[in-house]
Amino acid sequence: MIKNIFSHITGFFVTDWQLKIMSLFLAVVLFFIVRSDKDAEGTLYVDVVYVNKPANHMILNDLNYNLKLVVRGPWTIIKKLNKKQYEKPLSIDLSRVVSDRYELDSTMFDLPRGMKVSSISPQYLPIKMEAVLKRVIPMNIRVNPGRFFQVSEIKITPDKFKISGPKSMVISITEIPLPPLHIQKEGITEKDIPIPELGPNITIEPNLSKVHVKVFVEKAVSTKKFPGLEVGISSGSIDTSGLKISPSTVTVIVEGDKKSLFSLPPSFVKPVVYLSRHPGEETLNLNVTVKGLSSSFNYRVIPNKVKVTGTVSSGSDDTLNNPLKKKPLMKPQTKSEKSAVKSGMKNEKSRNQ
Repeated sequence: MIKNIFSHITGFFVTDWQLKIMSLFLAVVLFFIVRSDKDAEGTLYVDVVYVNKPANHMILNDLNYNLKLVVRGPWTIIKKLNKKQYEKPLSIDLSRVVSDRYELDSTMFDLPRGMKVSSISPQYLPIKMEAVLKRVIPMNIRVNPGRFFQVSEIKITPDKFKISGPKSMVISITEIPLPPLHIQKEGITEKDIPIPELGPNITIEPNLSKVHVKVFVEKAVSTKKFPGLEVGISSGSIDTSGLKISPSTVTVIVEGDKKSLFSLPPSFVKPVVYLSRHPGEETLNLNVTVKGLSSSFNYRVIPNKVKVTGTVSSGSDDTLNNPLKKKPLMKPQTKSEKSAVKSGMKNEKSRNQ
């Protein structure tokens, strides 16, 4: 029984074997002919190259160098290319780019005959390109010297830099601002200050990370007004009873370092006139000086002159009763008074000039 079955199987393959082999060959050929006509879908990866960048221009964004294409076409071709890097890259001519988006379409790709692009990812290439501008700008720093000091000079080394970058950004930069300095003392302060970042795509020359800053700080000078101060009389041994001063009060404007001036009380500012003789029935126009101020202060009196008038009393010296006989000038009796008179007259002389 088994022998008969084996004999039948062997006869099936052996009998007319040439015809059977021919039939199998034709079937395979027909399969591939029919299969190759059927569309299939696949994926291709295409490289991007950028050429012809305009002179004196720079690209401001990161460029995309690879695209993904979904394609349809004959099955036999799709089978060979699916999920592979395509050998023909896409070339982008940068000299023809007129906007920040370079739109892509299916006609840009050189594909085998019969293949069509179904989709492109990404659909456009971002290309932000701008002309390069160079300019020289100064270095600047803000110094906060405190309430009672002022900055007399600032030296920055180097004090100028050449920057280059996108035109729209370089135009907006007028200086390189350094971090502010806070100085609370008089004298010279020196520091190395880091140069801040100016933004992406901006370069500076010379290529330094720090600059040297030298700041000169001095005491701040200010003015303070003392209005309505009563004018006194410094007369030595002259009797001042009955004398009148017009106007009787003046305004004194004092100038000096701000800290000392801040603590200066009005009681230290004493406007006076120095009387060298009794006016009798005359009117004397005398300069007003200020006693009690330190030599470090300067001052101005408004008005700087006052009128001193008086009447002669019955018990006065007969030289005062006789208008034709003038009383000689009297000098201060003490050394300190003599010095005060000279100092006051000297100050008034310098101010009147």
